[in-house]
Amino acid sequence: MRAVSLVSLLVCAAFLPSFARGDTLDQIRPQIDAANNRFGPAVRRHDAAAIAADYLSEGVLIPSKGVPIRGRAAIARYYASRMTSLDRFSSIHCATQRLAFDGTAALEEGACVLTRVKGAAITAHFLTVWKKDSDGRWRIAINE
Repeated sequence: MRAVSLVSLLVCAAFLPSFARGDTLDQIRPQIDAANNRFGPAVRRHDAAAIAADYLSEGVLIPSKGVPIRGRAAIARYYASRMTSLDRFSSIHCATQRLAFDGTAALEEGACVLTRVKGAAITAHFLTVWKKDSDGRWRIAINE
């Protein structure tokens, strides 16, 4: 199942508009790290709009259960609806484990460690395709 999903992500990324010409992995890595570092604090603040701001306007979120959520506004609504269930975590820290870059898109493999208020921490793995937006900022095109 994961292999099919990864292939799907790469195929979809190929069809998204690209403005990335000239960027290097060293230039985009800090932007991806910053977005990962914003996620946990945004959840703690219940700021779904801040989470969605890291997606392209036509970005896609593929939740572990359910159908793909398309578009920044729909992604914000999805996270807003999930905020109370995320309150059971005292902290959420996301980090890149591997990052591949072809000059137009970056494929990130990473994990978030979610520390429960009561109980052990859990780790959630993710795959993310990043593309450069027309404003020059790297944003999430597809996140699974």
